[in-house]
Amino acid sequence: MIEHAYYWEDNDFDKKLIIVAEDQCWDKQTLNQLRDEYDIIFMSSGDGVTPVKVIKYGDNYGVALGSEDDGIIHFEQYSEGNYKHMFSEYWIDKLIVDLQEAKQYIAKLKRKEK
Repeated sequence: MIEHAYYWEDNDFDKKLIIVAEDQCWDKQTLNQLRDEYDIIFMSSGDGVTPVKVIKYGDNYGVALGSEDDGIIHFEQYSEGNYKHMFSEYWIDKLIVDLQEAKQYIAKLKRKEK
């Protein structure tokens, strides 16, 4: 389960949405709670490194990329609802293509090292 969730302000510009899992555990129940209560998708493949928050702004939807470490998820914000690593749903497929290309490029670099 989620231990707590809150907004943290470092200063007037840097804000974070922080969500903490009990005992640093992202079990199925906690992952469902993330999705149902906070619109956050994480560890869909069974493992995960980047939580994704679904955001509605006006009539549009988008996503924000966060980070996770030791059972704590962070989403950086400029202001409430305005996330630093946010983009519209239009760009999701293009991001996936870039990530796949990066993976292929890494494989190419590894082959060159041998």
